[in-house]
Amino acid sequence: EEELAPHKPNTTTTNMIVILLLLSLCSKAAGFTTNGKILRPRRLAIASVNTLSPPEKIRLLAAIKEFKEATTRDGFVPIDFGVKGGELESNNRTPKNLAASGAFYNVSEAVGKSADAVLNAVAELEITSSLAKDATKFFGTQEGAICPLHGAWKNIWTTAADATFSPKTKRGDAIVGNIVNARRGTITNIITFKAPDRKIDQLQVLISAYAVSPTRLRLTFLAATLKFRKRFLGLFKKLVIPVPAATFTKIIFFFQRIPNFFLSFIPLLRLRNRIIKKTFPKAPYFDVLYLDEDLRVQRTGDGNIFIQERLPPNLAGGGF
Repeated sequence: EEELAPHKPNTTTTNMIVILLLLSLCSKAAGFTTNGKILRPRRLAIASVNTLSPPEKIRLLAAIKEFKEATTRDGFVPIDFGVKGGELESNNRTPKNLAASGAFYNVSEAVGKSADAVLNAVAELEITSSLAKDATKFFGTQEGAICPLHGAWKNIWTTAADATFSPKTKRGDAIVGNIVNARRGTITNIITFKAPDRKIDQLQVLISAYAVSPTRLRLTFLAATLKFRKRFLGLFKKLVIPVPAATFTKIIFFFQRIPNFFLSFIPLLRLRNRIIKKTFPKAPYFDVLYLDEDLRVQRTGDGNIFIQERLPPNLAGGGF
């Protein structure tokens, strides 16, 4: 089948895309890098199936294959920036869940049903025995290299709108995934853009993580890095923007320390609670639902599903 040509943005919108990427994509992203260097992953087959693979995994990978065939035939969910672009929820600015919002069915009945089949397979796989029961073991320690999560991962399916890319949109097509450095206790989420005519090459988001249970990692976003194919504005090859998590925390504590008995005399108590709930959501995290040598399935605190395949060590640049 003939591949669709990527959308070519005009010059007047490209710089806006740079800014919008920082504002709207820092929450999640993905791709491949090591030690700040851009890494070009080759096309890989979806996670391998062998005679020891549980039948639930085989059904999941088959469902993903059918989903990809349906989207190739009927089209992708068109996602652009912000709430209007279908990327974020209007009430809390969290990544939109494409399954819960009905976005897959908006493309076609076949795409919607194939997405449901993937989610049903995830539910079946979640209750099977896997490395997920000790997914965070050794995370953030000197023994992190033997943590089951340690390594490079590529997204093969997700419900998260902000990690969904396709041709003929302002955001364009991209490769998504992440690198887990369990020794340092960090995750690098990266988007590698495919279109060669775009100024932006990669978006990287550095995240500090720590284990709160055998299956859950809590996340703190540290910095976002934009890498350009050519110097942006003739000055910058890359742009690093710290994420002011500490500042947000101080503000949260300020609101939380305002005495309730004082606020009860004025109609600001509900407003205070709404500000905390909407502006400062709970700390992001994800739960590992299934994990083996080459497949990882997780659910974020927002309820979005990510399915990822492990990349070979040579593509991850060897040891971290």
